[in-house]
Amino acid sequence: MSHRPLPVLLVAAVMVSGCATTDPQATKTREVNSEHVSAVERVAQNAGVEIVWINPPTRVRERKFDTSLEVKPSQDE
Repeated sequence: MSHRPLPVLLVAAVMVSGCATTDPQATKTREVNSEHVSAVERVAQNAGVEIVWINPPTRVRERKFDTSLEVKPSQDE
């Protein structure tokens, strides 16, 4: 009997376990760090320097999504 299926099974197990660690309701997104951009532009304006952003500073934000199927009544009713 050949020992070749064992490495293939190990690789498959590692790949499947990687998918199990993600939270389906959380998504990480990148967004422009507007506070940092504003601070840099304010200092630059006071110094008489013009800023042209090629790659503006970003930050990672985790967003949770409500995936429940519960129907919530509106506040107007």
